[in-house]
Amino acid sequence: MNAQTAPVTIASWPIGDDPALSAEVRRELVDSLVSRAGVDRATAEAELAARDVGAAFEARFATLGLDRRELADVLAAQVIGLWTIVHDEPFPSADVARAVSHQLAASLPGRAEAVDPRRRQLVGEALIHETVLALEARDAARDAGRRDELRQMADSAQSNMLNRQAINLRKTRLTLQGLRRP
Repeated sequence: MNAQTAPVTIASWPIGDDPALSAEVRRELVDSLVSRAGVDRATAEAELAARDVGAAFEARFATLGLDRRELADVLAAQVIGLWTIVHDEPFPSADVARAVSHQLAASLPGRAEAVDPRRRQLVGEALIHETVLALEARDAARDAGRRDELRQMADSAQSNMLNRQAINLRKTRLTLQGLRRP
C-alpha cells in the first residue's frame, strides 16, 4: 500500500480593511513620529495622508509573492526587510520568502494578534507602515552615502527584532527552510 503525504495546509490570517482601524494605526504612527523622532505633527499627518503605504508595500514585496492582506506574509516581509537592513543584502528569492511566511504562519495559532480580527488588522497595518518606512529610510541613506546612518539603522533593526520577536537577525539566515541559525 502506498502512503501519500497529505499536502501542507497553511492557515489564513487575513488582515481586515476597517477604515476606523486604519485611521487608528495612522494616528499611533503620527504620535510615535512626533514623540520619538521629533517630527512636526502637521508634517507627519500630511506626509502619511499623501501616501499609499499599501501600494508601496505591494511594489516592494510583489516579486516575493507576499500579500499585504495576510498577516503571515506581512510578518515575513518585516523580518525579511529588517534582515536586509542588518545584513546590507538584497531580498531573497520568492521561494525563501514563502518558506519564511509558512514558518511564521505556523507560530500564529492561539496568538491574540492572529486570533482577534481587530488586533490582526491593527498589528498588520502597523507592520506594513514600519517595514515600508524602514526600507525607504535605508534606501535614502544608501543613496546619499550615509554609512553611519546605515549602521545605526542596522543596529536599530537588530534590536527591534530581538526585543519584539526574539529573533537575532545577525545570527539568522533566510533559507528554503525558513529562518535558520548557522
